[in-house]
Amino acid sequence: MWQSVLRPGVSVTVHTVNNMGFDEQEGDYSIWEPVECRLWPTQGIKVLGYSKTMRDGLLKELGGKRALISQHGLWMYQGRMVNQLREELKLPVIIHPHGMLDPWALSRSAWKKKVVGALWEYENLRRATCLRVTAESELESVRRFGSKVPVAVIPNGIDVSDYERLPSREEAAALLPQLAGRRVLLFLSRVHPKKGLMRLLRIWKPLHTEHPEWLLAVCGPDEVGHTRELEAAVEELALGGAVVFCGPLFGKEKLAALSLADLFILPAFSENFGVAIAEALAARLPVITTKGAPWQGLEKNGCGWWADNEERAIEDALREALHLSAGQLRDMGERGREWMRRDYDWDLIGRQMLSVTEWVLGGGAAPTCVSLN
Repeated sequence: MWQSVLRPGVSVTVHTVNNMGFDEQEGDYSIWEPVECRLWPTQGIKVLGYSKTMRDGLLKELGGKRALISQHGLWMYQGRMVNQLREELKLPVIIHPHGMLDPWALSRSAWKKKVVGALWEYENLRRATCLRVTAESELESVRRFGSKVPVAVIPNGIDVSDYERLPSREEAAALLPQLAGRRVLLFLSRVHPKKGLMRLLRIWKPLHTEHPEWLLAVCGPDEVGHTRELEAAVEELALGGAVVFCGPLFGKEKLAALSLADLFILPAFSENFGVAIAEALAARLPVITTKGAPWQGLEKNGCGWWADNEERAIEDALREALHLSAGQLRDMGERGREWMRRDYDWDLIGRQMLSVTEWVLGGGAAPTCVSLN
């Protein structure tokens, strides 16, 4: 996002903590260019992301400047640090919750979030100048949580041109031979319980019997050991020839998966935006997702299914999609790509975010994307 707000007189620096212990040279910082990205070491309990050096560095960098702090995510030490920086430097703060105030997200490790909330995050949220969410549904969650500060509703964007030229099917098959020669239902996201993959496997059992030519490809980095749980479920459900796990895909391999796929699915319980959906649409794939994700435009634009957040509804949508011809699915994919080009271009999103930034710094009338109550 922040590349899209760069203008003469506007600079952005991204600060993050190295709480995973990566060698600094391992990071692909080119994705941030021309925005500078700084990686700070953590001290103490890594899971909280505590970094005194990051706090000291920000105090030095921001002191005496016309600036604002933009916090991404919740329930980490950064919230306490932002509180302290706001107090010491008298700077405005925009917080991006990234879906972490949605009911489903709050229910996960709830007691830990209540502890962190009581210690600093509740105060941090109360004192924020503005919150930024990606959809009206996330705005509703923020208000349900009790936040009364202004909230900007600005979706994430997509560089549609990045998906203009996918590898040919022959090139893609050479990169991912396990997907070659099959019609592919693609999941390409984090492999985490919130993504709904376990229920997708239960749904896939009868549907694959009806459509044995289809293969479910689960692609993405594992989190909390969920891949092992899914592999055990595949064995229990006797889906060995119907599901393949590809692991994390980047660069050419990611584009190859999108090239070989016929249909994309994200059966998430909760999703504040779902950039994977935008990427799939930009790659001309029709999409199936749930009402746990803010993508009602799929049906309005004729490029997918927005199913109720329960197994039967997802199964019905998937069964309908599997009965369509390859040509019908391609037509839906073309409509999805046009929608992304029209409404989710980063330049448009950047102008909206810049207007909110200028309002937070300078006051005046709130932009139209801001909900004041």
